[in-house]
Amino acid sequence: MNKRWYTLLIIFILLLSQLSWIPQLQVKAEQTTNSAAIHKLMPKYLVTNFNFDMTAATVTLDKNNFYVAGNFRTGKDLVGVKWETQDNYSHPDLKYPTKPDFSNVTLEYDYTIEGFTNLMDSGLAPSLTIETNSGEVHYVRLWNYVTNRPKESWEIGATRDLGKEIMFPENRKEGNANGNKGQIKLDFNNLYSGWTPYTYDMKQGKYVPDPNWRKIPVNDIKSIMWSVVPQGYQSSGEGKKLGESKKFKVQFNNWKVSGNTFLMNEPQGLPNHSVRMTDDYDDTYNLTPERVVGDYKKLGYNKLVNFYIGASHYYDKSLTDSGVKMDTEYPFNQGFEEWYRNYAKRLKENNMELIQSISMESVDAPESWWQRTWNNVPGTTGWTPTPHLLSFTNEEVKAFYKKYTLGLAKIASDAGLVPMVQLGEPWWWHKEDLAGKPPCFYDQATKDLFEKENGYPMYEFHASDEDITGHEEMLEWLSDKNGEFSLMLRDTLKKSYSNAKFTVLFFTPSVIDKDRVPLMMSTVNFPKRQWKYPNLDFFMIEDYDYLIDGHMDKHKETLTFAQENLGYPSEKIHYFSGFVLNKEQSHVWTNINEAINDGFNQKLGEVYIWAYAQVIRDGWKTPNLLSANYASGIYGNSIDLKFSSENADKIIYTLDGTEPSSNHGSTYMGAVKINSNTKVKAIALKGDKILNRATLNYTITNQMSLKNLQPVDISENQSSKDFSFTPDKTGVYRFFTMPYKGKEQGTGNELKLYQGDQQLDSNIDSNGPYGEHYAKVEYKLQAGTTYRLNLSNPSGNNTLKTTLMVENDFNGTKQTAETTSWDKIKDHSLTSLYDVDYYKVTLTSLNEQKLNLTNNAATIENENGDIVKTMFPGNASNSFKVTKPGTYYIRLWNNNNMNTDPDLMTKLNQLNKDTNTDTVLEMQRNLQKMKFYFGDLTGFYNSDFYMSLISYKKVLNKWDPGVAISGQLLTEDANIDDRIRYYAKRDVDLGRDAEGGIYETLFAGSFVLKEIPALSKLGKLTYDKNKRSWLSSGGLEYTQGSAHGNRVKHVLDHTKPNPNKTTHSVFNTGKTNVLELLDQAWLKKGSPLPNDPSAYIIPMGKVVGTEGETAIRLVVQRGTNKVITAYPVKP
Repeated sequence: MNKRWYTLLIIFILLLSQLSWIPQLQVKAEQTTNSAAIHKLMPKYLVTNFNFDMTAATVTLDKNNFYVAGNFRTGKDLVGVKWETQDNYSHPDLKYPTKPDFSNVTLEYDYTIEGFTNLMDSGLAPSLTIETNSGEVHYVRLWNYVTNRPKESWEIGATRDLGKEIMFPENRKEGNANGNKGQIKLDFNNLYSGWTPYTYDMKQGKYVPDPNWRKIPVNDIKSIMWSVVPQGYQSSGEGKKLGESKKFKVQFNNWKVSGNTFLMNEPQGLPNHSVRMTDDYDDTYNLTPERVVGDYKKLGYNKLVNFYIGASHYYDKSLTDSGVKMDTEYPFNQGFEEWYRNYAKRLKENNMELIQSISMESVDAPESWWQRTWNNVPGTTGWTPTPHLLSFTNEEVKAFYKKYTLGLAKIASDAGLVPMVQLGEPWWWHKEDLAGKPPCFYDQATKDLFEKENGYPMYEFHASDEDITGHEEMLEWLSDKNGEFSLMLRDTLKKSYSNAKFTVLFFTPSVIDKDRVPLMMSTVNFPKRQWKYPNLDFFMIEDYDYLIDGHMDKHKETLTFAQENLGYPSEKIHYFSGFVLNKEQSHVWTNINEAINDGFNQKLGEVYIWAYAQVIRDGWKTPNLLSANYASGIYGNSIDLKFSSENADKIIYTLDGTEPSSNHGSTYMGAVKINSNTKVKAIALKGDKILNRATLNYTITNQMSLKNLQPVDISENQSSKDFSFTPDKTGVYRFFTMPYKGKEQGTGNELKLYQGDQQLDSNIDSNGPYGEHYAKVEYKLQAGTTYRLNLSNPSGNNTLKTTLMVENDFNGTKQTAETTSWDKIKDHSLTSLYDVDYYKVTLTSLNEQKLNLTNNAATIENENGDIVKTMFPGNASNSFKVTKPGTYYIRLWNNNNMNTDPDLMTKLNQLNKDTNTDTVLEMQRNLQKMKFYFGDLTGFYNSDFYMSLISYKKVLNKWDPGVAISGQLLTEDANIDDRIRYYAKRDVDLGRDAEGGIYETLFAGSFVLKEIPALSKLGKLTYDKNKRSWLSSGGLEYTQGSAHGNRVKHVLDHTKPNPNKTTHSVFNTGKTNVLELLDQAWLKKGSPLPNDPSAYIIPMGKVVGTEGETAIRLVVQRGTNKVITAYPVKP
């Protein structure tokens, strides 16, 4: 046997062994002779397999041209591009028939080889492997079938020795083909394995027929595979690590298949339906994009696809003997990018949009990026190969994900698609496979950042079910970092693509399920503040564990989670139903069908099936829907429930929560009146077969309906009352209480706004213009949705006496300003003391403009948001000198305030009349920069500015050397003269502020100096310039740091409710008394808690919290008096 033939045989055997373990998927093919038919060897049906260390993709350009491109990283890499005779991976409705006979088939194509692979005339050149159904394997040297190659030495020698013209294939015409480029023709009737037809016999001294040159039987072919390997390919051993990622590309052009090629006509596509498709690269990289997208359409999927990029195949990497190094400079490898660009292009051609899903998981990310437990164990999932969870605080992670997001957006935009990115399941991990299921909060970047921002190290949780009391701030901080990462990607995306959309995918079973998820993990993985509506363009949600395990009751709760907890309207919520991991779990499809039906009945914006790989594997088809005209929820009045199901013979329902069947329940004949709380269950039947199920929960409150701008006087002997409100327009609405019938103070009150069972907002003390006695809630409501408003007496007394009103606020911001001309601005009576109206005018001349104000004050802002003028009734300077033509915004607001002391109100009105508004505006800006004033820049006096100005003067009199040397103390009033203007400008220029360079005004808006004398001996604070902290008279130290700015403000945050926090108790005393209360607690403290030496539970002997708490939990840095947090608890 010729030595070269031995070499080829060994290579082919090793190539086959390299591919035997690779998972195989299938791809659609291009049609060569009839565009309405499927033929053998169509390019779009080729399957691309490769080992994990490398990457590759087959991309079709049209029916006659495609290429294979990718990256080699070891000397053992191998990619196989295969035609499979049996269609094992299509949806059953789309499978092409198995026709293994390739007799009378001819394939012709041109090749071009580029990059780090072998040329066609080399020993390791691309080759062909043919496997038959009987198990035979044949290897074809493709160079022999390059018809335009130059005449080879064996052809010349055989011609000479045999005395006749020897060419292979016969009658070919020699040309200038080479290893890079040439033309191949494969006549399957004359296909041979072996190196060459003739070999030189050393004994005979001439060329003789090679006994290993054997004709290949082609009437029972199982598969045909083109293989490509790197230069220097090593089939045995571990394989050399290349140390870098080497690109390659093999082009197949002018691909023509003729002869016995017909398989079937293209199956007729299903009609479009409303279920959306989800897919992922890690499951479909083997397939050509042309086939994947084409199959979507044939199965009726349209409009939108959610595509998960994956955790292992999209990025580039290099392998060395020391390990794997991920390329963090550019987010994609060549194989992925070529595939994905073509995928996006084909979606656009088929009128589908693309949601690009990314996750915080990566198989090969640097170790410094990994989330870790307290003892440095990395957070990993159970998939293979193993992905690591990545840290939200690592700056390198942030930088890479910005590039990653923008890279995907560019691919979408280049294809003509709207860039849409979804961050999938962003969470801090906990190791459920370890004892205690410890959380993964403790990567170095997170520990360092926490201590930097908070002034003390992170508390170490060794188990995820530990008591979190005293460490809520740390958990809220972790939650914020989770949410801030999302918003960082959102802002990065939208800065470059103004039309882009951003969202997250939220998995309820692993975040909010109280039966399986520890409280600390629910806290850190639900960043409500960052995710609430409208911070995300829409919200995506999934709950597949519930469907797999049959927890359909919890699944129903998932469907309303985003509405009730984040305020998203139903049309802004997308739901994923799935998935069936293994074919043996086919029973789960029944729950999936019901969940899809539920998603539509809940009127969600989009409903998806997860995912393409399972759909084609199991032959799943979109279910028949059982539709209801009302979503589950709370309704103020009775409803007429209607059902429909297109293919059903009948619908059976029950109203008592029992399961309907063919012999139990009522047959639906028409609208069903629901006038009380009811659980409705229904089934759609086709004969005896259940097509689908529906479960609907209705709460009928029979509440009094509120009407916009119609006040309701309430005087009743009860402590709580519910109202319903259904807006007819989408926008911001304000619910508020005021004195009973406009004159009687009445009772204190609290307002809580609900959608369904979820509280959207609440308020006890608005501290607004009607006084501290009254409450106000503002929220953006959706037209046609019914909301519930609860009014209660916070004292618990069975008395309600107040007036309640709701008003819209559609032109209450610059963004919603009413466009008009200057002379059309109306100084009308605003609907309430809260009401604000914005007008937008365009001034083209420099003429002076006047406003005659009799009811309201007016503020004029330019396009940059700068206040250029403030006017109010009775002010002689109510004219505006235009200095620059352009667009201006006029804000009308009510200058009355029933919450301000009447004497002070008189002073404010007089000051506003006597003081130029530009002077007031200048002083407000300077005091705001120095953290003395935290109100709006208006150019008019209000009580906050009044007291802030007096406070600043007090500080100057006590501390400023210039004032002391002059011997002329400032008059501690609210008048503005040139001297105070000078001091304010000077202090701003010197960088002084109330928390640093000026030491006496401590609380940055939480206190003003007028309140300090009300404090007793305890609770007083002294500022330490060197430590930059405050020491209380009871011995507690309040340092800088915390999300609130400093520890004083952090503690004072517990004087008011915070609906954004999972746990947040509230002191029942005002801000001026809390520090005194904490000093009292510190002086009477005992020993710290045995399981947490930084925390004390101190009984106070009286009620100190709004929920009846009688003790204080005081948390300090371990072994010190430095306060971390404090709040009321029940002992």
